Amino acid sequence: CTPMLLVFLQLLSHPQYATNIPNGDKVTDCSGNSWAGVGHLRASGGGPRNPFGQAFDDAGNQWTQALCQADSDGDGMSNGVELGDPECTWVKGSSPPQFSVGITHPGLDCSQLGCDGAPISGGNSASAPAPSVGCARYSAPTSSFVDFTFSGHAVGAGTTYVKGAFTYGESYRAAVLRFEFINQNPSVVHHMILYRCPSDASAQYGTPTTGNTMGCSDVLMAWAVGGGPFCAPEGLTFEVTPSAPYFLLEIHYDNPNSLTGVVDSSGMRMHFVPFDGSGLSAANVVITGAHLPSISVPPGQAAYRATATITSAMIGMPSSFGGVEVFAVIEHLHGIGRKIWLTAEDDADASSVTEVACNTAYDFDLQEAKYLPTPFLLKPGTSLKLDCVYDSSSRSTTTHGGDATEDEMWSHCHPNPSFTLAPSAPRPAQACRLIRIP
Repeated sequence: CTPMLLVFLQLLSHPQYATNIPNGDKVTDCSGNSWAGVGHLRASGGGPRNPFGQAFDDAGNQWTQALCQADSDGDGMSNGVELGDPECTWVKGSSPPQFSVGITHPGLDCSQLGCDGAPISGGNSASAPAPSVGCARYSAPTSSFVDFTFSGHAVGAGTTYVKGAFTYGESYRAAVLRFEFINQNPSVVHHMILYRCPSDASAQYGTPTTGNTMGCSDVLMAWAVGGGPFCAPEGLTFEVTPSAPYFLLEIHYDNPNSLTGVVDSSGMRMHFVPFDGSGLSAANVVITGAHLPSISVPPGQAAYRATATITSAMIGMPSSFGGVEVFAVIEHLHGIGRKIWLTAEDDADASSVTEVACNTAYDFDLQEAKYLPTPFLLKPGTSLKLDCVYDSSSRSTTTHGGDATEDEMWSHCHPNPSFTLAPSAPRPAQACRLIRIP
């Protein structure tokens, strides 16, 4: 017989194609694992194409304006936003992409996966806002606005987190109905977070500068590249008062191309009317999370999971109360956070569990306020459970809770209609906390 050697070959991917799209070597799946075959259903490449792969093939395997502006996986973000080229200006062989952080997969809709990795069959996982929510649905008229913007900040090279202190200067209560995000330099401004502060932080941050500590942990609003304005639902508002006037704005600049001479005055604009006489109800931002001193993440762990339970007794909602509608969320972890999800459990029926919000691919560089597709009604007798997964594999020492960037934070912010917590209700101690703002 004739000797034969059968060689079975599998085309794993087309590595040359990765250089035809921005950040082609940085794409990951919904859990943060590398995905070399960006255009294929298999992470290694080869075989059937995913929606982005088909669109890429239709474009002649080139990064075109149309491909950049398209949303191949239908998750509400354009391919350009997901791959770090939101302005669709990248050209192969020229300068690096606009952003090198916050890269997501243009062919995977991670909003359709629950935090267990299975397709969502129910619940309220926050994804890109549909036309029926947010400013597209309702935007109330306003009479005044205040700008919290930097003034001529010189942007440095690489990644920097710059903080600036601001004070609400009016003598009357304001009903904030719309947040507008002023991005003066889209080439370097990546995300912004606005915090309420218990005291004036201008001694440290009167002039915007970098810094690891700030003493402000109560997030009011957040925006990330690709996001739009944020509006309160009809009949609701975010109240700002002269008695609690202090704020701190943090802007994340990503300047991988080391652009020089960039002077930035970006920030947030709050549109409002006088609260008194408006007939509006104040929405609160309720923070659920871990008491900072209790957070301790051991080093060298690729997937360290921690859970905080907020019992109905901690929430302290009277049994006669009709409930609270949660209409949006802001997830807030620090650098090693990878997943965060919130579930609600009926105290009378442990099998009745609802997923309120879930982010399977949390990215510190993509923090923003996100509407829930369907508001969640938090009723009396309901407990909340907040789960988080950290990746400390790159760290050699324990990561503790704290405000600094290298420390960890663990919170979920829920804008919702105002309610008064029962004065006699027990408050979280070392396990978790639920804070009512203001």
